[in-house]
Amino acid sequence: MTIFLDSRASQNASYGNSLSIPIPTAGVLQLVAQQTLNLSAGTSGLIRVEFSGVVTFQQPTTPADTMVSIYVVRGASAAAGVNVFSLNQAIQAAEVGPRAISLEGSDSGASTSSAATYSVYVTSSVAGILRVGPESFNFTGYSG
Repeated sequence: MTIFLDSRASQNASYGNSLSIPIPTAGVLQLVAQQTLNLSAGTSGLIRVEFSGVVTFQQPTTPADTMVSIYVVRGASAAAGVNVFSLNQAIQAAEVGPRAISLEGSDSGASTSSAATYSVYVTSSVAGILRVGPESFNFTGYSG
């Protein structure tokens, strides 16, 4: 039997074009979401965290072909955490309007913890790509 443990949301922007955050340096990770789940009531080895979300990107003033990447990390930092999901998406220079990229995945390696942190990072192969919204993520932990 599956047991619900905890669920949290991280929402930076509910609407399109409600923020304008550039990715200043190509290839450098930028934190966009972070949540901590209480998984302490779960059974070790049987815990699963499911996650979903959306990040919306837009070309900079001078459009260029680019590759955006989204990473979900189990941990509070990319350097010390474990990458549990990654997604790469090409955005062509001709795509000048907002481009929403959705993701859905799960982590079957979560451990029993009262503070299991999950972080979401983005990067781009071209500096200046903008995060424009909507931008929202959900994390839910289960045992069994």
